[in-house]
Formats: sequence, structure tokens, C-alpha cells
Amino acid sequence: MSDSLSPTERRTLLQTLSRLPPATFETIVFNLNPPSGILPGRQAPQTSRAVSLLEWADGPTGCGLRTVLNLLATYEPATIEVPAVEIQKTGTQAIRIFLAHAKEDKDVVIGLYDRLKQQGYQPWLDEKDLLPGQNWRDEIPKAIRESDIFIACLSKLSVAKQSYVQREFRMALNELADKPPGTIYLIPLRLDDCQIPELRQNEYGINFQDYHWLDYFEPDGFERLVKAIEHQFG
Repeated sequence: MSDSLSPTERRTLLQTLSRLPPATFETIVFNLNPPSGILPGRQAPQTSRAVSLLEWADGPTGCGLRTVLNLLATYEPATIEVPAVEIQKTGTQAIRIFLAHAKEDKDVVIGLYDRLKQQGYQPWLDEKDLLPGQNWRDEIPKAIRESDIFIACLSKLSVAKQSYVQREFRMALNELADKPPGTIYLIPLRLDDCQIPELRQNEYGINFQDYHWLDYFEPDGFERLVKAIEHQFG
């Protein structure tokens, strides 16, 4: 269910929960009382637990995001007021995430798109964001150029064939070449136990295989993906 938090508010809520003192976070979890098994164990990173908590709260059996927000304001009022002022001053917008994928993986990637949207990000997916009459050969490169994060969705099917998605990967390498060292921009995301393709940007010596990948099919795959994004922009 949705209770009218904007994408920016959702992201701010996630960031705030992730940065709370552990004791305060656990008190909020105790008061919200999510069903057993909804959250990873306490040994998991707090960001992972916060992601799972908000997914449950915003779901059909959850308490609603406003309830989480109100409870957070009760225990840590300053954490609600400060981010709101910062957002108003800087005009911060949702992080733009390009999802590159082969058509064979469309269903899985649409699910990823929806989960990212729920967390307050602004994912871009051709099936969702291309409008009738737009030229996809123009719009896809534009979306890649404007993205803050490029997620390369990889599977045994997609890496074994030549398709337009390979060109998207090369475009991402070109964009990465212009970014400062250490920037998290290109995230190889394995949808199954596939090999990482060897793609190179020869001018700057950038190799696709040099970038640590993430296994989305693992139980904590989505939480680790959010952690990587928040590390860059949090």
C-alpha cells in the first residue's frame, strides 16, 4: 500500500533509518512489530534491515510508511527535520538508475525496477519509460548519459548472444571513463551464475571485468545493491 511519500521522502527515510544509533533502530523495529522473518538477522548491516523494514511497511500487510515516519519523529525528531531542510535547499532529486538488460530477462528486471521505485530511486527501463513515438536509438543513449548509476543486468542468456545490450554496456564504459576514480557508477548485476563478459574501453584501459559484481539472486542481493548506491550518494 502507498501512503503518499514522494520518491525523495522515501529515500530520505531509508537514509535516516540506516544512520540511526543501533539501539534506536531496534526500538523502532520493536514498536512496528513486523512479522518474524521479514527482516534479516541483527548481524546483517542496518541498511539491509532498513530496506526490508520499508518494503514490508509499504506492502499490502504493512503498517504504512507514514507510520514509520511518525514513529521516527517521536524517537529522533531532529533526524526528520534536518534532511527535509537540506532537500529544500539543494533541490536534491531522486537518483537516476539505468537498467540495461536483454529481453530474455525482462520479467526479472521489471521486478527490480519496481523495487527500486519503491525505495525512492528513479530507475529507467525501456519497457517502462519509452513513450510511443520516441526514437529508442536516441532515447536510450540519452538516458545512459543522464543516469547516476548504470546497472548491467547479466544472465547466461544475455552474455551468450550479441545484441543491443552489449552496445549499452560499452556506452556505460565510455561514461565511466569521464568520472573520477573510485566513483560507483557501473554495477554488474548477475541474475544467475553467469560469466562476466570481457568488454574493454581501450582508450582508458577500462575493463568490464575489473568491476566487482553483485549476485542479485542471493537472498541479500537487493539489500547489497541499495548499500552500494547509498555508499556513492548517501
